Amino acid sequence: MTRMAGKRTKVAVRMMITLFITMVVVGGVQYVAVDRALTNRALTQLAAGHEADAKVIRGLYEASPAHDRQGPVKELLNHVAARPGVLRVALIAPDSTVTAVGRQGHTPAGTTPQADMPHSMPGMSAAPMNAGHPMPAPTDAVRAPAITGTDPGRSVGERVDDSAARTVQQVTGSLASDTRLSADGLSAVVTVPVTLDAATHAFEVVRSTSDLRQQLSALRWTLLGTLGLGLPLGLAIFYLVGARGYSTRLNRAIQDSTTDGLTGLRNHREFHEELHRRVELARRHGRSLSLALIDLDGFKAVNDTLGHREGDRVLAKMGLLLSDARPEDLPFRTGGDEFALLLPETDAGGAQIVAERIREQVEAHIGGVTTSIGIADFTLHVPDAEALVEAADAALYAAKAQGRNRVVRSLLGQGEPAGASSMTNP
Repeated sequence: MTRMAGKRTKVAVRMMITLFITMVVVGGVQYVAVDRALTNRALTQLAAGHEADAKVIRGLYEASPAHDRQGPVKELLNHVAARPGVLRVALIAPDSTVTAVGRQGHTPAGTTPQADMPHSMPGMSAAPMNAGHPMPAPTDAVRAPAITGTDPGRSVGERVDDSAARTVQQVTGSLASDTRLSADGLSAVVTVPVTLDAATHAFEVVRSTSDLRQQLSALRWTLLGTLGLGLPLGLAIFYLVGARGYSTRLNRAIQDSTTDGLTGLRNHREFHEELHRRVELARRHGRSLSLALIDLDGFKAVNDTLGHREGDRVLAKMGLLLSDARPEDLPFRTGGDEFALLLPETDAGGAQIVAERIREQVEAHIGGVTTSIGIADFTLHVPDAEALVEAADAALYAAKAQGRNRVVRSLLGQGEPAGASSMTNP
């Protein structure tokens, strides 16, 4: 009996050691793989978003009169620069000269639109001249904000550094030019080709990776805590009941990385995954699908005057309002005060009714803010997920330009050719 008990003990010990080693190896592989997979997916989606911005820039440029192409492009650059996490936005000519920059706030005193958009951009008015000579380059007062972990901010008329110039040449100088993406521990730089007239410019956006780093840090600590503390204390339980507790912890960490903690809505990454899945279903089965992009008007003023706590309450109320919409609708928080609503089995007319109801509810029940909403539906003229986002974002931009607190619907697919920017609002 003693010998049999000794054998059973040895087998049990060996199994526990095997389980321990297996879990350590699996945990280590997951630690590396999840970190890398989340990083790659986040950066890829980041690049896809700014490729859509580049298409909008080109569309605005081509749709604007030749004498007034400066204004819409500059406004869109400012719009991109104002998004949460954006550190710098610049448009760079093929000769590596900065032709335009996006501003996060108002244009500083003493600057003019011409200083922000010089003569080197095709089709635009010439830069101011002084006694037949170009005006000096803008001072530091009109430079974009400095970026921690990267080179300083851009200023119009300057030539970028050698490293950035090589990237510009790669993007603009090749017949097969495509997006370039680079990242360090603090920021990511996305450089997208955009053709204006006959010249290919580089649309450069620098984004902070702080949100991604926070998510990865939380996931790392969860994994390390599970491996470092859970194994010694719970090995016997693991031997009896299996990996249930470990799986629960991992699933919770993954859930935390896909859900916005303030509003309870799914986040930006989940939005793009669900968008591509729904577009594929709509294409395969011939179903209707609409997208509404929602932006809170006056949210910055709420933060500035009433504080960030009140701003958080406004966002939480918006999350509850969107969650109480139709059961089949899918709400997401895609940025600071930016939301998206996927509407399966809904055409543009139905989406406009839903969006108008949301606009009225916000105006009636959430103090201090209103909403601008851009909607688009999946059609032959809006054939994929990227085009759907582009059309809805252009409609949202039009709603802002028309005075805010309104719903604007993209007319793509309503007899308009692809790339048209016509909008309508109720």
